[in-house]
Amino acid sequence: MKNYVDSADSADSADAVESAQCPQRAPMAWRWLIALLLLLAVALAGRTALAQEAPAAPQAPILATTPLDFQLPGTQPGGLSTPLISSQSCGYCHVPEIVDDFAGSMMANAARDPLFRAALQVANQDAAGSGELCLRCHTPNGWLEGRTTPTTGSDLTSEDLQGVSCSLCHRLVAPEAHPGEAPTDAAERAHAAATLGVPLMTGSSAYVVDREDVRRGPFPPENATHSAAQSTLLRSAELCATCHDIDNPTLTWNTATQAYALNPLDTPAAAGARLFPVERTYSEWEQSAFNTENGGVAAVSALYPGIKRATMTPDGPVTVCQDCHMPLIESPLTINGDPARTVGRHQFAGGSALWQKGIAAFWSQVPGDTFFDATPITNSVTLGEEMLARAATLEITMTRAITDDVANLTVKIINNTGHKLPTGYAEGRRMWLEVRVYDASDTLMAVSGMPTATGGITNPGRIYEIKQGITTAHAQALGRSDLEGEGFHFILNNKVFKDNRIPPRGWNTAGYAARDMLPVGATYAAGQYWNIEYFVLPAGARRVDLRLLFQAASDEYLDFLAAEANIPVADGVVGEPVNWGQTVADLRAQLDLDEPVVMASATRLTPAAFKEKVYLPAVVQE
Repeated sequence: MKNYVDSADSADSADAVESAQCPQRAPMAWRWLIALLLLLAVALAGRTALAQEAPAAPQAPILATTPLDFQLPGTQPGGLSTPLISSQSCGYCHVPEIVDDFAGSMMANAARDPLFRAALQVANQDAAGSGELCLRCHTPNGWLEGRTTPTTGSDLTSEDLQGVSCSLCHRLVAPEAHPGEAPTDAAERAHAAATLGVPLMTGSSAYVVDREDVRRGPFPPENATHSAAQSTLLRSAELCATCHDIDNPTLTWNTATQAYALNPLDTPAAAGARLFPVERTYSEWEQSAFNTENGGVAAVSALYPGIKRATMTPDGPVTVCQDCHMPLIESPLTINGDPARTVGRHQFAGGSALWQKGIAAFWSQVPGDTFFDATPITNSVTLGEEMLARAATLEITMTRAITDDVANLTVKIINNTGHKLPTGYAEGRRMWLEVRVYDASDTLMAVSGMPTATGGITNPGRIYEIKQGITTAHAQALGRSDLEGEGFHFILNNKVFKDNRIPPRGWNTAGYAARDMLPVGATYAAGQYWNIEYFVLPAGARRVDLRLLFQAASDEYLDFLAAEANIPVADGVVGEPVNWGQTVADLRAQLDLDEPVVMASATRLTPAAFKEKVYLPAVVQE
């Protein structure tokens, strides 16, 4: 389907067009004043502002699930002989490229994220105890120590809020035998499998953790001050699969109805069952050209600085997740004067950069979170924005049509990543192209995809996103016909209604079909890692400004969280109940956290009149 940029009325001035299309200009001073007053209220009260509307009364969950419905294999709560240690203790020996980068990352703040906490509240309201599935990834320490019951997170400690801690990843054991793994991994794997008597699985946070505090790493354990073992798992994408390939264990594919349907309640999912896909970032990589087994991708090597793990050279092909998200540098491993090695920076930069500002604003006001440090987050936000800027490239061509004063614009959006663009958490993430057209006097003539002050998008073209929701039969089974269709109730969703995100290089139809990752509502040829958008510009157009924009949380999703999670829940670290829905709304208003991040931008002038007629080939929307 072709996209066209609509012309503004020729009588409108530039200011009039901007006011109509983007009304935030006139009241900007008032918005900043209101934001300043709200920030002062936060500082004085030491917490987010009180709800402006009365919170909703708690209601019985829609789905009467039990802990058994969310039971997954792997190490279980209480299954460690030695608890995970605090990430802060790693700073006594290891270099800042490891410790400081990690402290500012979303990994370290996974349990603090207000968006996560609001979504957690919605999940618990939709399916009783479903927060179990979320918390085991976002706070492994809390889950393994049995503090994620109740599943609201009310019993979590400050140490639990360190998220996906150093100790968790460095004690992980692959669920299947891995070349070069630590000597004791096979025994740990056997013990974990015997715990529930079911096979282990990859993903869905069904992790296997060494029962003892034996910390694995890519180097031989020389001169370590703690128990250590060498393991290749730390430099493989399989490590990332642990929490970046997520299934919903309550929904299994029904071959008779050709739809995902609820399992019998109070019953774990069958081993090896085809479960509903919540996230598929690892599988998107696995079925791409970036996979080490497929040779990797050398074409993007320069975009991601650092030593590449496949060749241990800076210009080698990009293969595993860590090549982009944990670039290797030459550095000592510790501050104790040991020799330089190829050390991975623990940046984990990604698409949540902007919302890390919200994490800093909220938790810096909570005295009970003794492990929180807002300082490294500033650097992490910058790293995230830089990562987003590498993720896509715009290739632009502009030609003048046969008619005297009409130009044609073709924009090719190229995915430079090893997964779909955008990827990750399905709810709220989206990307789109903004086009602004100006005439010779620099008057704005037309727009496509321009954000508005009220959270909309003016004259949108294609919005790249995944939309999940609930089928008619499933809504009826839940007794909630009102939830039928697209929606953000992720723990209840049983269908992908839309997925037009751009696949990575080398993806294949069979592999994507096997993991329920095929495009929905869009067509991409096997291996196609780009999309083309086509525009016919209005007569008199002389300049076009383009921006590729990204939101980690759409305005629609933020509105949903503010409304649905508008219930105070107890919090042991904050010391009083927190309304996470209202917290999201407050932070959004205070810090403009719904402002899109610019991934790529360009300006093009329309070509002068051609001396000869130019016959354009047919342009097809890909």
